[in-house]
Amino acid sequence: MLSQAAAQDEIQVGGTLTEDAVWTKDHIYIVVSDLRIIQNVTLTIEPGVQIKVNQGRGIFVIKGNLLADGTLEDGSVDSVRFNANYTERDQRWKWKGLIFISISEAQNNILSYVSIKDAEVGLDIYVSDHFAVKNTSILNSQQLGIRISNSHSITIEQCRLLHNYDGIEMNVSNGDTTSGNIVNGCVLKNENHNIYMFKNSTGCLKENLISNNLIEGGNNGIWIDNGGGISKGSNTIRQNIIIDNGNGAGYGLLLSLDSLEVTSNIFWKNNIAIQLESNTEGCRITNNNLYENNRSIILTPGSSYNVITDNTFTKSLFTDFEMGEQEGTNFRHNNLVTDTGQKNIIHNLTPNDVSIDSNFWHTQNDTVIQNLIWDYHDSPAFGRMNFIPFLADADTTNPISPPLHVKKQIAGDLILVSWSANPENDLHEYKVYFGHFKDYHFDEIADAGTDTSMFLPGLSVNDTIAVTAVDRDGALPDAQVEGHESPFAFAEAYPYAGPDKIICQSVTEYHITQSSVPFPYLSLSWHTSGDGSFNNENQLHPIYYPGPQDVFNGTVIITLTVTKAGEDITDKFTLSIIGDPYVFAGNDTIVYYDDNVTLSTALAANYSYVIWTSSGDGYFENDTVLNTVYFPGGQDIAKGQAELILNAFSDCGSSSDTVTVYLEPYFSVEGRLWNNGFKVDQGIVLALRKGNDNIKARQLCQVDEQGNFRFEKLAAGDYYMYGVPDTMNIGGAVPAYYARNISWQDAYLLPVDADVYDIDITLPSADYLLPQGEASISGRFLQPPSGYFFNPSVFCDSWFTENSPFEFCSGGVSNITILLYNTDKTKLLDYTLTDSSGNFFFHHLPYGNYRVSAEKAGYITHESSVIGLSPEHQHETDVELRVEGLKIGIYRNSDTPPITEGIHKIFPNPVHDQLYLFMSGSASVSPGDILIYNIQGQLILKQKTGLAEDSKGNIINVSGLPPGIYFGTWSGWNFKFVKY
Repeated sequence: MLSQAAAQDEIQVGGTLTEDAVWTKDHIYIVVSDLRIIQNVTLTIEPGVQIKVNQGRGIFVIKGNLLADGTLEDGSVDSVRFNANYTERDQRWKWKGLIFISISEAQNNILSYVSIKDAEVGLDIYVSDHFAVKNTSILNSQQLGIRISNSHSITIEQCRLLHNYDGIEMNVSNGDTTSGNIVNGCVLKNENHNIYMFKNSTGCLKENLISNNLIEGGNNGIWIDNGGGISKGSNTIRQNIIIDNGNGAGYGLLLSLDSLEVTSNIFWKNNIAIQLESNTEGCRITNNNLYENNRSIILTPGSSYNVITDNTFTKSLFTDFEMGEQEGTNFRHNNLVTDTGQKNIIHNLTPNDVSIDSNFWHTQNDTVIQNLIWDYHDSPAFGRMNFIPFLADADTTNPISPPLHVKKQIAGDLILVSWSANPENDLHEYKVYFGHFKDYHFDEIADAGTDTSMFLPGLSVNDTIAVTAVDRDGALPDAQVEGHESPFAFAEAYPYAGPDKIICQSVTEYHITQSSVPFPYLSLSWHTSGDGSFNNENQLHPIYYPGPQDVFNGTVIITLTVTKAGEDITDKFTLSIIGDPYVFAGNDTIVYYDDNVTLSTALAANYSYVIWTSSGDGYFENDTVLNTVYFPGGQDIAKGQAELILNAFSDCGSSSDTVTVYLEPYFSVEGRLWNNGFKVDQGIVLALRKGNDNIKARQLCQVDEQGNFRFEKLAAGDYYMYGVPDTMNIGGAVPAYYARNISWQDAYLLPVDADVYDIDITLPSADYLLPQGEASISGRFLQPPSGYFFNPSVFCDSWFTENSPFEFCSGGVSNITILLYNTDKTKLLDYTLTDSSGNFFFHHLPYGNYRVSAEKAGYITHESSVIGLSPEHQHETDVELRVEGLKIGIYRNSDTPPITEGIHKIFPNPVHDQLYLFMSGSASVSPGDILIYNIQGQLILKQKTGLAEDSKGNIINVSGLPPGIYFGTWSGWNFKFVKY
């Protein structure tokens, strides 16, 4: 029933609406008595209409139709407005609200772009189904914003429920069901419960979904309660941002029902983020990001068979997880991103030993992890927590954690934002947010890439600034709640010591001018890690005077400490003190005259820029790059050399260095490999050039199927040409130098000063073909010291097998010729090459006596002692070959040293020049000779001590001894050392 207009723009309404009606924005409608919309009657409220309701009155839709379909108006979502009919400014009474009873999809009800304000219950839905409320604001309700009772398939979407006592209540009476309801995309900021779900003892609350909501600032975020009885069905809480709930006593989420799915939510700054009450069973808490809550998850006694996995915990004030129930609890694959100073973040509150293995603790230190756990080790009343095995790396299927230690500092006219790097391996970038912050959203964003700092112009240190970490899937929708972008980590104002700075050694004082403190403080002080001093260490902008040790070290850390309310806050910068630029153009080198020169070994330090110049007419690929390429010119080639000068410049001076490049002509050498009148088709030839003090392999060439070889480019010089047959050949051929010599000392030194043709290298055969036997000899050629003249590009590769899977020269020297002789070395019996690890083997030898030798051009080799093989000693192992100066030493385990017991430690060991003997303790040492033996037991050095009887030490000069292993004795004391 409609009354007469009380004024031109107001219409009083109330009673039962018996026929369809339309309310237009030309009028204001005053509800003076309860308005009832019954079955088959439709009330249409056009956009822009204002409805005012008297105290204690309401609008009841009882199987009827209410179409309040507003539109977006001037950025507002409430173009249809339901308000209390206040006639005086200080009135605070409430009207009853909108009540929907027995509404179903058979009716046509719409609430969209509507505002409901100052009601007892803003929207009350009883025994209804298939009803949607969208884009609606419900404000200042005395009891509830929305109540859903014994209803199904009710959708609350994109609504704002603000400043109500409770936000949304979803309940079910005894014997009834509330199911399939959805609260999605809403903003809830209410005083007590933002969302309250309650099941009576025989009711059923199931298959309800709370998703994509911002739930903020209540005594409780979501409270799901059970009035008793069996809890059936499941409910889901997904992709919500649940923040700042609890007020020191409450919860972000309280669970008292079974089978709840809590997944992909952000919990930030709640008192208790999640608590599972007693008898809660079968809940799954997965993929949630829990950040800066007082206590993150509490599992109370009797709450069993719950799964807490794949979550990320960061910076909980007290605890990450409190386990009050062991039965069926699964706490695994969580990332516990801990910060400095945290401890006891995981509590075992049960008397049982429990396993919490396979979690990430932000450390691999067992002791540190144990300090993060409260269990039997802290109180015998509780059981132990087994955390091993734990994850060495953060689980990247979990939500990515927010950055730690986010600071904002005043750096001149800019704001410097900085943070610590994230632990996740799938980090893609960081984002910096600033501008207006509302409803967990910023106006402005900047991409920082993978840097951990950014300068922001036009901001104040008082502006709200936050940083997030983003993984490789961060561009997907709902990235934050899905865990691909972290929660906001808000920057804290910090003092700024200043930027890192470089000064020259000639500078005697550095003025610190860019330091700043963005808040009131009690005191400040400066400190140095070096030996410099300040003119006033308590002044914000002091002068620092570097000390001698600062200059010597080249760097010093300058630290600013600010005391604020009893807390010391520090920041620091590095002051680098550099000398004149240093350059090294590289070692003089030789290249072929038509090759370019790659300057890959050039070095420089303390420079701002470099420039290459040449004494000749060539050119550089880029003359301002440290490691570049030089292309010789015609004059360079004619002269046979070019001098390349590297110049480096800085504010502290300049420096230069020269590398001489010798441009050598080259010639070809070709020939054949023979054995017993036949061409060897499986083998290689080494070209070893003799220098002033060494013989070095320059190139390697494979023979072809006809036994031919050809070196296309060999620099001029004198060469030993060494032919090596494949060790798998069955003809008995052994390696030899041109023309037919097994030893390099007897070989012909081939001059290469023009193209050389028809070089015939004849490989001898073994003098005797051994029958098959059961014995063997094996050993290894050890890695030589520096100065060993061999070319790794030649020796450290497979000579006879393409694409070998082995790494050559990995444990010793590869491709060294090892020869097997009879005892008087009159017969050569076999040969082999050391393998990829420097090992060699002679298998299937008959019993008898043998000697082993090695062949390497430029080195004298003595054969081993006699190796006797017999049924009692079938296998001789660990024959050891070592480079000792220009000699190759061969040693066996059976070469017993003269001293085998009572070995006394000496220092240094290994030794180069001087050996120090020192006898500790109460032992008395009498003057006497010091005797030194080689590994064969030969006395090679005798020295008198010349000390008194009570002397404890002596010095021996061993600089004249060749490298090797030695044994010694002194006044009854034995010692062993290595000379290098």
